[in-house]
Order: sequence, then structure tokens, then C-alpha cells
Amino acid sequence: MLGLGLSRGAVPRGVTACAALAAWLIASCGPIQPPVPPSGLTHTVVGIGDSYASGQGAPNAPISWWALRFRPEWDDDRCNRSRNAATVQAIDLLKSDPAFQGDAFVYESFACSGASIQRGVLAPYRGSEPPKNDPTNFLRPQVEEIRTLVNQGHPIDEAQWASECVLPRLNYELCQVAAANNWRYVGGVAPRFGQHGWCAQDRWINTINHSWKTQGHYRGGVHPNARGYHEIALALESELKAKLLGQTVPPTTCVQPVVGDACTRPCGSSYLP
Repeated sequence: MLGLGLSRGAVPRGVTACAALAAWLIASCGPIQPPVPPSGLTHTVVGIGDSYASGQGAPNAPISWWALRFRPEWDDDRCNRSRNAATVQAIDLLKSDPAFQGDAFVYESFACSGASIQRGVLAPYRGSEPPKNDPTNFLRPQVEEIRTLVNQGHPIDEAQWASECVLPRLNYELCQVAAANNWRYVGGVAPRFGQHGWCAQDRWINTINHSWKTQGHYRGGVHPNARGYHEIALALESELKAKLLGQTVPPTTCVQPVVGDACTRPCGSSYLP
């Protein structure tokens, strides 16, 4: 459950990469180019990362017995990629932005549900729903896919533990990686979900039961629904816009998270007071 991303400025045939976990990175992968007024440019945006980057939890179309649809529909079944993913929505927002009038956007996603830094991003990975009859069939590492494009020119206890212990530490590690490589870390996503969590009436997070109902399996649970991904897209859109227009952005700063006593308890113990 890790994600990372890279980006390149708004230059003709430029390449930008974005990814997600609970944190977002946009990084410079080439020499800084002077701002170019948008007029007929083509921006290639690449999505890499795990299930939070692929759009897990918000399929293109959920299971519907009335429509005789017995499996959820995805852009890519093997990795559970959805057009509701935050990066896809962010690009749609940029397309309607007057600053990019006349520009074209090309989107390539290599994000895959279940991927991690070591298995999927940096090394081969089978995928969330791999071919059943071919155990030797692996997807190429996501970073290799990016290199190819560049070379071508183109229950509640667990939820509390995840939100209070795992995600802050992962976000901090991602932020440190971003700062060390002069990438742009996009944070501030969690506060947007403050009143729309697991127990909220208007929740932006899928429960396990909802995942079974809409996707036929549990993997969509504890992932954003389409509304949640849209909220993440709003954060991505502003950062992508600044990057593609060559605007100056503040340097990445990382704040070490403060975790509670629950984070030191062994797996399986209660995290409720």
C-alpha cells in the first residue's frame, strides 16, 4: 500500500507522473523548463502506485443484478483501474480550466491495486486479479513503464489503527522521499475526509459490506468511493496546474507524526479505550 509519483512541467510532449496512497507526490524528472504559454501543448500524465492510485473502491460500474452485471466494470480488470481514480478526475478538471484551453491531455495509468514500492512500483507484480492459468505472467515494474514512455518521448479497530498509526507514518516516509529527490509532495488529503469517514452518514469511504455489494469482493473496502476520489482530485488539480504552468511552489516540508499508545500494541489487540 505505497504510492509515489513524478512530474514534468508543461512543455510540448511533456511527461507528468502522479500516484497516490494517502499521500501524493509530483516530482520533477528533468531540467526545469521556463514557463510556456499553453497553446496547443500535449501533456502526458502517468499514474503509478497502489489501489488508491488505481481507483479501487469506485469501479466504473458496480455489480447490478437488475442490469445483469455480475462483476464490476473497470478500465483494467487485472489492476482494478477505474475512471473514477483521483488522477483521472484531476485531468478532467484541468481540461475545463481556461489556462489549458487548446491543450491536449494523454493519460497512461500503471497503478495497480495491491502494489507496493517493492512489489509493483520497483519490481514485477502479478496484479490484483492476475491470470489464473499462468503463474509466470507478471506485470513490468511501474518505473520501467515510465522509463519507456520517457524514452519514447511520451471493522472499526482496524480502521482506527490504519488512520492513526499506519497512514501518518507512510505519509511521513513518502514526504521524506519527495524532499530528498526534489519532488513535490501533495498532502492535506486526510483533513478533507474529516466529516466523511467510515461512520459518517455521508461517507466518502467504502465499508467492507459496500465493497461486497458493488464489487463482489472485499478489496474496495477502506478505499474512497467516487465522491472521495473527487475530493482528492481537487487537491491534485491545483498542484498539477501549478506544475504544468511553471509556477513557483513552496518547498516540501515534512512534519514527524505523533502517534498514540495504540500504535505500539500487537496486531489483534483492541485499539478502543
